[in-house]
Amino acid sequence: ASPSSPTLSSKLENLLIGVGTFLEARALSNKPLGPLPPSAVHAFVFPLHVLLLTYWIILIYLLTLPTTLYLVVKTSLLGSNSTSCTLSQLIETSITPTSTVASSLMNDKKNCLPTRVIGLALTPLVIITDLTTSLYANFGDFLASGMYVFGVLITWWYWVFVLPWVAGVMGWVGVIYGGCLSLIEVAGV
Repeated sequence: ASPSSPTLSSKLENLLIGVGTFLEARALSNKPLGPLPPSAVHAFVFPLHVLLLTYWIILIYLLTLPTTLYLVVKTSLLGSNSTSCTLSQLIETSITPTSTVASSLMNDKKNCLPTRVIGLALTPLVIITDLTTSLYANFGDFLASGMYVFGVLITWWYWVFVLPWVAGVMGWVGVIYGGCLSLIEVAGV
């Protein structure tokens, strides 16, 4: 494959962004959809749009987790010349921000229920990154990177099976949630 050909991950990312853009444009068009007034369309589309953004974040997490793990192991074993980055750079630029973004999904009160539950499902990643950051501050980058590798490897099953399942279930909850909000708008309550 040529370097310019899109990968599966970029195709998935483009699909999520494309559908989210379409939903956002539909909601912001302020036009009725058949018998549904614009407010009902917006009420239905908004949770789905936020959920698609959350799926996009999860996709990024699931794609960067093994990449970061690989870079940490390679840098630890072969040195920073093999990866062109130090363990400190990996911790500060790839690992530490993970905790902040994952926590904000759960803690932001503006997020709809499915997004907050997915943020809650990312709690193991927050714990791993917070422990890594704490070890980095107190004991240095080598021990901290070891903690990250250990934490990610013992929870591999969670990232492969549980997180995608929770995301799928929350997708359906988002559809039902949006439908309920739309019905409330139609009823004028």
